[in-house]
Amino acid sequence: MHIQQFFGIKNKFSKDECDRIIQLVKHSEEKKANVINPDKKYNPFIRNTWTRNFYKNEKNSWVYQKVWDAIDSINKQTLEFEINRLEPIQYLEYKFGNFYKIHTDNGSNEVSCRKLTLVLQLSDPKDYIGGGLQICTPDKFLAIKDRGSVTIFPSHLPHLARPVWYGSRKILVAWASGSMPLK
Repeated sequence: MHIQQFFGIKNKFSKDECDRIIQLVKHSEEKKANVINPDKKYNPFIRNTWTRNFYKNEKNSWVYQKVWDAIDSINKQTLEFEINRLEPIQYLEYKFGNFYKIHTDNGSNEVSCRKLTLVLQLSDPKDYIGGGLQICTPDKFLAIKDRGSVTIFPSHLPHLARPVWYGSRKILVAWASGSMPLK
């Protein structure tokens, strides 16, 4: 497989499971999402969206397991990256005008070992306009928008979240990491 491909699994999570995930974060504090940079400051010109904590615990460990199973399965069938852990999952909500400009999910420092990114679509695509995930492959594809579906791609691929023009788009983002590359 080519490392500029991405993969989708339709209906990996049921509508009920998507609703349960949204309920799991309902009472946690909503805050503006930061950009990984040396200052870790909020920069609304690069990333303008909301996040809530989704650290692994007794109530959501089933989500972590199901996300890991999806990533591991796709990885074994395709790219065969060395992965050995799942980073804390991030819950994001893109409301009116929210976006995330083109970026990659790995680089230096704490994100240098990210190998694969998974995006779980929690919202029904009828609940918002705009807001699509675009993965910048040679063909510039949009990811699957079906509720409960996941899109998995190498973390080095540039991608962006288009602005939402109506409603809100809710997603989970997870990263599978591996060992630090040899220098």
